[in-house]
Amino acid sequence: MATTVRPGSGPRRETAARASIRRKIGPPAPSAVNRPAPPRARFLELDRYRAEREWLRYEGTAQRDLFRELRMRLLDRNHPGDGRSLDLGCGPGRFLAPPNLAPSSWVGIDLSREMLRRAAGEVRKPSRPDLIRADGLEPPFRPGVFSWVQLLGNVLGFSGEFGPELLDATLALVRPGGRFLVEIAPGPGEASRYLLRLPPTVVRRLLDGKGHGLLSAIEREGFRPVRSEAEPGVGFRRWSAAEILRYLRDRNFDPLEVMAIAPLLGSDPERIEAAAASPTTWRSLLQWEEAVGRNPDRWWAAAAVILVAQRTASGP
Repeated sequence: MATTVRPGSGPRRETAARASIRRKIGPPAPSAVNRPAPPRARFLELDRYRAEREWLRYEGTAQRDLFRELRMRLLDRNHPGDGRSLDLGCGPGRFLAPPNLAPSSWVGIDLSREMLRRAAGEVRKPSRPDLIRADGLEPPFRPGVFSWVQLLGNVLGFSGEFGPELLDATLALVRPGGRFLVEIAPGPGEASRYLLRLPPTVVRRLLDGKGHGLLSAIEREGFRPVRSEAEPGVGFRRWSAAEILRYLRDRNFDPLEVMAIAPLLGSDPERIEAAAASPTTWRSLLQWEEAVGRNPDRWWAAAAVILVAQRTASGP
């Protein structure tokens, strides 16, 4: 039985468990779905094809597997494992209530009815997340009721000029001691010059080895920017890691982890495919990507950076 999609308002039958969750979270705020906002308008009426494409964005190739696994591993490392969790802008539910995390009460909200329908069909986990069609600028929850809130998929960037407003609304939902995860897109991306000039078989052998001298060779030759087919259009806003770290600290959030996603081979499917041929090489690639991705020098041009921060107990 698929999870039921709940709109921002209107009656529906519900289980006792979900009624209990809603009592703890509080009554929904008035829906802001119809609020005029050009950057968000296109997400309101996404069709089934776009929902399917979004689900497949992290599935079907070794490169997509790399992007997905790096995000999952980061989530696993930082999620507190208990309490209530919110995935704001959950889309088709790819990172909603991951099965390898300890059970907790998960809620997913999104503007798109089709995205939520896809999530209802995909997310069949024991946690049985509640799915709500609502606007993140006016989330239908009381402040400070979640121990974990995540903004994956660069929801912040696609909010355009409303990004700061979305951040404030989202951060207010995190309880003292709770954690917040956000994904941003500071630049078009970059990749290791050293690894990209080597044949895939050689890259695989280097990853299979113990890595002696590999990092120094990577740093010596540096990184090259990845050419983007087109810059994001109107309504998209880039955030730098430094900017969002300042924003979070000003609001009493301390950073726990910052990582660029796949700065070594993320732009090269051929070499990633070679690494995926061996489980040992694949594990090594994941570890190398994480180690290099934590270097602040890799954050400024990355196509994706994920930050996790914790709200201080003395926060407002």
